[in-house]
Amino acid sequence: MKNNRIWNMISFLIGALVLSLFSLIQKYILFNEIIANIKGYAVPILCGGLSGLVINHLFMKKNRLIDNIKNNNLDLIFQKDEIESLYGQLEAYSQTIDQVNRELEITLKKYETLLELSVNISKIKSYCEKDFLLEVFKKIKIIIRKYDFYLVFIFEDGIVNPLAAKGYDIEKLKAFKLEKSIVEDYYFETGIYKITNAGLKTIMSDERMKAFNEINPNSKELIYFNIKYENKIIGGLFFELDEKNSESYTDEDLKIIKVSEHIVMSYYEGLAYSESEENRLIDIVEAMTNMLEVYDPYTKGHSLNVANIAKKFGKSIKLDKKYIKELYLTGLIHDIGKAFIDINILNKKEKLTEEEYKIIKKHPENGERVLNSINRLEGIKFSVKHHHERWDGNGYPDGLKGEEIPMATQIITIVDAYDAMTTDRSYRKALSKEEALIEVKLNRGKQFSPKVTDMFVKFLHEQYEA
Repeated sequence: MKNNRIWNMISFLIGALVLSLFSLIQKYILFNEIIANIKGYAVPILCGGLSGLVINHLFMKKNRLIDNIKNNNLDLIFQKDEIESLYGQLEAYSQTIDQVNRELEITLKKYETLLELSVNISKIKSYCEKDFLLEVFKKIKIIIRKYDFYLVFIFEDGIVNPLAAKGYDIEKLKAFKLEKSIVEDYYFETGIYKITNAGLKTIMSDERMKAFNEINPNSKELIYFNIKYENKIIGGLFFELDEKNSESYTDEDLKIIKVSEHIVMSYYEGLAYSESEENRLIDIVEAMTNMLEVYDPYTKGHSLNVANIAKKFGKSIKLDKKYIKELYLTGLIHDIGKAFIDINILNKKEKLTEEEYKIIKKHPENGERVLNSINRLEGIKFSVKHHHERWDGNGYPDGLKGEEIPMATQIITIVDAYDAMTTDRSYRKALSKEEALIEVKLNRGKQFSPKVTDMFVKFLHEQYEA
């Protein structure tokens, strides 16, 4: 404030002095004389002083305006910096929100997949064990997402049997015959495992360890899904991370796997119930077969033989357990339609008349009618009806030909014929196994499927050698 007063006084004096000086020069030039009368300069002094004040005021106002502009500019720069900082924060928040949304979408997808698996459990419960586990594996693969290698396996006869794999040589793994006990000792429960050979060396010889390393992928960590029911380990799933992978499995991944365990357990609970029901069904079928054997003594043991041979043959060619059970049931009951045929025709020692042979040929269709009334045997009635069809189309009752005849029926047809040839009949003595085998070979591509014949002949040779 004091500085402003000083500058006003200086401005006033400068203005008065300048204007007075100009007045003095003007008078001197115009009148050629100098008037040194101070009164004559009162007006110029006053006007000059006021002009100086006005000019000073304008300069000061201009300076204040400039200062204000500078300050406002600084404010704007500061606000711009603040806005840019806030924008950066907003951008970071936006990216974080996007990341959270992506993670939520992934998590939601995981639980949607689990829910889908739970909802469809009643449908896939009808699958055979291998197909069921592969279906579960497909869903878990979607859920886990981060993996480089995987292995799906079940235990058969105490050995790892791989069903699907990535990073493993399946054929070498099968040939290696990895023992169930090793897997149980090393991977004893569902969990996340760091992979190290140190633990395996304690339960595997150096030579076996070397061969095992040739089969394994180079993994640093795996998450193991232990498939078990009632303390019986059935198989497992490995999802593995490559040693070059920077990621790791988390508790969230493990939690998802453990939820899946309950779904698999429900399948095996259903399977146990189903097996219990099937055992009851087998009892019923065996009772029906025993009834037929009382009625027709020449078939005594034949149905059970066909069932047992078909079961062993099915196992030898690696058919599914469910398929083998159906073969066994079909073998037991394939001749049930003979119960509707006159016993005198069944036990006739002489050659049958054409009319009697027509009656005999009705027994497959009679068997189908019996099974039509039993819902649980719906799946085998086709094989019962068509077990006398021929590969060349000359069989009965419908004259099916070639691949029109399903695999199960092809098997029952050849097993039934083989056992019939090696069993005493009312009209002839049994053939030896060697003679029956010759007949089977002679009818390859005629009565029997070429493919099934070749497999059955190989099976019989293995049986003889055993």
